[in-house]
Amino acid sequence: MDISAGPPGIRSRHRPLRWRSAGYWLATVVVAAELGLGGSWDIARLPFVADLVTHLGYPSYVLVLLGTWKVLGAFALLMRCQPVEATSLSISANTSAGVLSTG
Repeated sequence: MDISAGPPGIRSRHRPLRWRSAGYWLATVVVAAELGLGGSWDIARLPFVADLVTHLGYPSYVLVLLGTWKVLGAFALLMRCQPVEATSLSISANTSAGVLSTG
């Protein structure tokens, strides 16, 4: 009798941890890619992004500052820095509030 494998109930109990970890990394990579791509668009000052920022009443140099922080946040998010998750959520919420308030 092989006791090294353990009862079948123990193996199935650890299976959701793999799915949870895979789900975490999938969501993390998607958010980091969005932050990195959006940050690079901000730094490059693409016309449609610049038009949106000027419509909201911000000066154009805000794009470079915000884009730099987005790209750095994408790297930090992939390095599993926990405060970055809250910061990226705060940036998204504040941006959405700014867009909704100006119409």
